[in-house]
Amino acid sequence: MSLLERLSKENSNPTLSGEWMTIQWMPDLTTKECFNLGVVLKTDNEIFIRTIDGESFDRFVCMFNEDMKFHAQRITKLAEMLVYEGCPSVSKQLVFDNRGFIRGKSGSKLIDHLFDIAVPLGKARDIKKRNISGFHSFNLQQLSNNLIDELKRQDHAGINFEKIIPPSRVIQINRQNIHVPLRPRHNKTIGNWASVVFADPSRIKTDYLQAINDLRTASDELKREPSLFLLKPSEENLKHLKQSRIDQIDEVIDKLDSTLQPQGIKLYSSTDLTNLAKEVYEWDSLVA
Repeated sequence: MSLLERLSKENSNPTLSGEWMTIQWMPDLTTKECFNLGVVLKTDNEIFIRTIDGESFDRFVCMFNEDMKFHAQRITKLAEMLVYEGCPSVSKQLVFDNRGFIRGKSGSKLIDHLFDIAVPLGKARDIKKRNISGFHSFNLQQLSNNLIDELKRQDHAGINFEKIIPPSRVIQINRQNIHVPLRPRHNKTIGNWASVVFADPSRIKTDYLQAINDLRTASDELKREPSLFLLKPSEENLKHLKQSRIDQIDEVIDKLDSTLQPQGIKLYSSTDLTNLAKEVYEWDSLVA
């Protein structure tokens, strides 16, 4: 089967459609040079977003300086928050540029495809090095996009999904956007999810602690019991790293895991999305 025939077959019965846009940042109004920081896909029921992350920001150091890198990181965080507020136009320097209509069968695959073609800053700087290492990182946005798809796949009617996941993944507490995607209607519990699938132990610690802080803040404000759903690196993925690095990763994750119970946080973890989604539905059914 030719590539054209295969693509035609895959898209013959699309189950998802919506508008997509790029997140454009113009640091200097004089030069009017624009950078695409990410992409957004808005469907009738969901919002998918993916922005540049990690070492991608280092490119701003090469092109400008360290201050510009910090500025780009702050602008990206602001854009991520604005997405859940309807993508308002707040400045000529930060624009959500509507690129039109798109359709497909998976929000996570569509957003990854759009990111690859529309955000040059997100491309790996050293392809050869990446291929040699073989380890595949998976950040929070990728986890959110893919877990949403998997939760919907396991709940075809969408009844359970709508009961536990509201349209917005964040809530405002003391003028801060707090990431708490799991807010069941029965108001007894609250949940957050996070990924620690990184080769860098310091990145694991940063993202893990952020998830805990968001969860504790939301739990204290809403008076609900907190739970954390964690995607961990699989053994197959870890095989691409040196044993010394694997030991460091295991040590960091184990230490952070051990801090949850004293804080009253229940931990659910898995190395694959299918089982993590099952954990979410089982967690909700036990409490409801």
